Amino acid sequence: METHVRREEKAKILITGASGFIATHLISELPEEELLLISRNEKLKEKYPSATFIPFSEENLQRAVKLYRPEVVVNFLGILKESKEETFEKVHFNYTKLLVDASLKSGVRKFVQISALGVTDKTRSRYYRTKFQAEEYIKQAGIPYVIFRPSIVMGRGQKLFEDLKLISKLTPLIIVPKYRVQPVNVKDVVGAIRKAIFEDITGIYELCGKRVVSLKELFQFVLSCIGKRRIVIEAPKQILLPLALLGVGMTLDQYYMMEMDNVCLVDGFKKLGITPLPGLVCN
Repeated sequence: METHVRREEKAKILITGASGFIATHLISELPEEELLLISRNEKLKEKYPSATFIPFSEENLQRAVKLYRPEVVVNFLGILKESKEETFEKVHFNYTKLLVDASLKSGVRKFVQISALGVTDKTRSRYYRTKFQAEEYIKQAGIPYVIFRPSIVMGRGQKLFEDLKLISKLTPLIIVPKYRVQPVNVKDVVGAIRKAIFEDITGIYELCGKRVVSLKELFQFVLSCIGKRRIVIEAPKQILLPLALLGVGMTLDQYYMMEMDNVCLVDGFKKLGITPLPGLVCN
């Protein structure tokens, strides 16, 4: 876990997707900084009265960078499911490109991208491909950058807890695919982002906890956290393809995302000098 160092001057930091799970934890760890928060959630104005709230729009992504000229941009924008208005290409690549281009013109000191473990151009998952394309654009743009690729992030506010509460009301039996993840504590992810903001580091960092678990083990852990007893059965991924094609339980793209286990090949925390906390933590 990272230790905080007191700084003399406030840093001006622009955070996109500011109402999200990890972003909320990050904001709470930056009480002394000048924060610019881009979000659709207007409740942030009341929640963080000392911050500058900027309503989300495609135009405001560029306008905010050019107008406020932040030192650091932290980009959390991302979706797991598409809509007609918001596609993976639009949210992951186009919005990132707008931010990077504006950051270059406005003298932003560093661009911090919250990506995802498993991104590659060699996948059927458009989620992963568009995240990869965004990374490639950042890397060639000529701006100092840090890209974080976390596995599943656990902690207060993780949506999986609410999802399993709902599922457990509907069925006594939960079927999951054979798939491994390496849960990471949200406090450690926030610690890594703080290092990216305040220290002279660049590059790409995979972020994982110490323990690799199956999806079955993860679901059993979360169910124990919320006090629910349900039978969790592990099945070959292929059995779930018909459900994914129908959009039941998962989308087809989420099915494609599970073609490879979500575990780290390189210990990013070790490179950052952070000793990770346990990744499996209750909400």
